[in-house]
Amino acid sequence: MTFQQQNVMRKAVMLSLPKHLYRSVESVQAKR
Repeated sequence: MTFQQQNVMRKAVMLSLPKHLYRSVESVQAKR
């Protein structure tokens, strides 16, 4: 995972994005 991706994830958590966005992040991590 790149530093940029970590930044995006932190922003997502801070913004409390909808569940479907969290799921997309989980799917990306699963692919790794």
